[in-house]
Amino acid sequence: DYTGAYRDNNGPGQEYSLQLAIQDHGGKVLGRPVQLLVGDHLNKADISTEIAKKFIDVEKVAAIIPSGSSVAALAVHGMCRDRGLITMMDASGATNFTEKDCSPYGFHWVMDTYAYTRSAVIASGDLAKKKWFFIAIDNVFGESSMAVVRKALQETGGQVAGLVKTPINTTDYASFIAQAQASKADVVAIFNAGADLVRLLKQAQEFGMRAGGQTVVCPSLLFTDVVSAGLEATQGIRCVETFYWNQNEATRAFSKRFFDKIGRMPAMSQGHAYAAMTHYLQAVEAAKTIETKAVAAAYRSLPIKTGFYKNTSIRPNGRVISDATVLRVRSPSEMTASRNKSDLAEVVGSIAGDKIFRPMAESECKLV
Repeated sequence: DYTGAYRDNNGPGQEYSLQLAIQDHGGKVLGRPVQLLVGDHLNKADISTEIAKKFIDVEKVAAIIPSGSSVAALAVHGMCRDRGLITMMDASGATNFTEKDCSPYGFHWVMDTYAYTRSAVIASGDLAKKKWFFIAIDNVFGESSMAVVRKALQETGGQVAGLVKTPINTTDYASFIAQAQASKADVVAIFNAGADLVRLLKQAQEFGMRAGGQTVVCPSLLFTDVVSAGLEATQGIRCVETFYWNQNEATRAFSKRFFDKIGRMPAMSQGHAYAAMTHYLQAVEAAKTIETKAVAAAYRSLPIKTGFYKNTSIRPNGRVISDATVLRVRSPSEMTASRNKSDLAEVVGSIAGDKIFRPMAESECKLV
């Protein structure tokens, strides 16, 4: 997505992350130059499949990294599964990639909606026992997110006081925010992403949601969203990420290079883009071929070596597992002159990957 709601999380930053991975591998694999092709699908499934078809039939690509909206990415993922190509999802969050639409050649790096939402409930502590209201985007991401939180709240004793669905690219959220405030819920959970999420958070602040005593929980909040929405709108929100620029030495080193080129720190998905491409190139080298089945087998078996993650593994359904970092967005008063301007969130804990990703016993993937 270069021009739509998810540009900051994908777009030029994602392309640069992929280029860095290729560069760090020497620019070649099996003695052949690595070429990166890019297409903007405008978050539409029909456009994404047309671009992918051209890449496959004309350009003869060996792997595709579909990003942006899950609807557009799932369409490409399905085509690649049927055509026998590797897919690596670094940004799109639907659980379908590794569940009912799983592929023997597909690998999901970014946290999916199950992990995003379950981890948000875990990180909310005692609030998980109170009343929640949902503001969700009206698509597969929103629906699957609400389903996971409902189940998690049943386990903790929490209640759902109500919900409202919003179309993609909504500009005025006033009526939706008013419904959340009228519910008198203790917690308002927002299931959205990209520019839509930023607009919603800003307007929630303007309409006094937090000032009125409601706690905002935002499972899919990313570093780039905090930058765009500002600390006034996001302060105090706890979020969970499997890649955060300041979580360890390896992420800081990568993020400095990214910052020097792009002018801001990378989003989680952009860190995953680098890791996914690096792992793919290593798998091709290990397999000594670009043949899909051999590369997929190597992709699953090789250890992930970027240093970004802890306790990593790749499940049979293609789900990449790692521990997650719990973050608390800082308040404006915490951003003193001596603090790095990009240090907008404090690391307050971690959650083991097997606690937040869907258990294999519940998997809908036919490969399991």
